[in-house]
Amino acid sequence: MPAKSSHTTPYWSTSATFPQFARLAEDIVADVVVVGAGITGLTAAYLLARSGKSVVVLERGRCAMVDTGHTSAHLTMVTDARITELAQRFGPNHAQAVWDAGMAAIATIDEIVREHELDAGFEWVDGYLHAPLKDHSPQEAERLKDDATLARELGFDAEFVETVPFVSRPGIRFTNQARIHPRAYLAGVAKAFVALGGRIYEHSTADEFCDRHPQLLNKHVLRFFYSPNRRLHPEAKFRFVEPDLAPLPRIGAP
Repeated sequence: MPAKSSHTTPYWSTSATFPQFARLAEDIVADVVVVGAGITGLTAAYLLARSGKSVVVLERGRCAMVDTGHTSAHLTMVTDARITELAQRFGPNHAQAVWDAGMAAIATIDEIVREHELDAGFEWVDGYLHAPLKDHSPQEAERLKDDATLARELGFDAEFVETVPFVSRPGIRFTNQARIHPRAYLAGVAKAFVALGGRIYEHSTADEFCDRHPQLLNKHVLRFFYSPNRRLHPEAKFRFVEPDLAPLPRIGAP
């Protein structure tokens, strides 16, 4: 996918500095290669390095300049798919698990900010989901009420409000969401990652993948190596667990 182009200059890119990293120019070996140096990639790389893995990050341009560089900087558990839709498609327990994962991600970012004393403007705030500006139908307000009710039943602090600040539309207020300066945060994460032995290469596009183990490129890759019970084991939420169906391919293996 080509890098995102934009005719605007994000505030984040002009209000925080970020170290530059060299282009990958030689063959290297690592336990894990992370493709993309946005908030997901660099945070995952840091956590992997902290757990003892040898990690390399490849970024096709500059770090924190594509999706993360143009973000709203709002951290939320609320997904694009509404909570009632998730519950209808996958059941309430799985819908709850999806939002729990979002809350855990915010808590992880908070932990990293505090651990490294990052000046990243992290702050716990309320978040809002509101009706579209041009949608004044009573059905949308009722749908939001249903979402708020289900969210509360699943243990989330959600409240239907008649008027959301600044937009004057009905919506839902969610507590314990957050905001952050993404580039300042990732500059600190990159520094901590490198201090752990991690390696970052900018202007290094991942455009070739070895076809020796094509199953590793399948989006359902975990199913080749992990049973459902193994994937859902509590330990798997916090650290790497060995597969139980088949061993993961190793470097140099046929």
